[in-house]
Formats: sequence, structure tokens, C-alpha cells
Amino acid sequence: MRMVTIKSAAIAALLFAPALAFADTVVVEPDVDTWVMEQPDTSVDVEGDVVVGGSLPDSVKILEVPKHDKYGYVVINKKRVIVDRSTHKIIKVY
Repeated sequence: MRMVTIKSAAIAALLFAPALAFADTVVVEPDVDTWVMEQPDTSVDVEGDVVVGGSLPDSVKILEVPKHDKYGYVVINKKRVIVDRSTHKIIKVY
């Protein structure tokens, strides 16, 4: 009985762990990706790491992504990023 419980727990871990690892992944519409890659890459230097889930300071000017009000775009420390305009949280780093 104990061996069945251990095997069941191991199988559950293998099935659910990959899903948990990508829980913060946001799928951005393809036309947003295309638009971002066509923009000039004038970079703003900001202290700290540029990572998904990180927040940008209010002093950083975020550009509006046409036809997508929830997204903003900016180049931080030479990395293109998509930002949630309402929270200033980074949702994608290119």
C-alpha cells in the first residue's frame, strides 16, 4: 500500500510540476510581438534585473501598443519588454 502511495505521488509531481513552472507565462498576441520587434530600440537604463513579474518604476515612460490597451512597450537595459500598463509589471522579455 505504501509503495502505491509513493508511486502515485511521484506521478502527480511529474504531471503537475511542469505546469507550475510556467504559471507566470503570458501568451501575447502575435501582432503585438511583430509590432514590438519593429519599434526602435532606444533603451532606458534602470537598476535591477529585467525579469517577468518585475515592476518598472513610475518614472519610466511606457509606450502604448496600438489596438491593445492592456499592453505597454519599453526597452529597459537594452531588452525589449511588454508591460501590463495598469500595474507596470513586466509580462514578457524579448
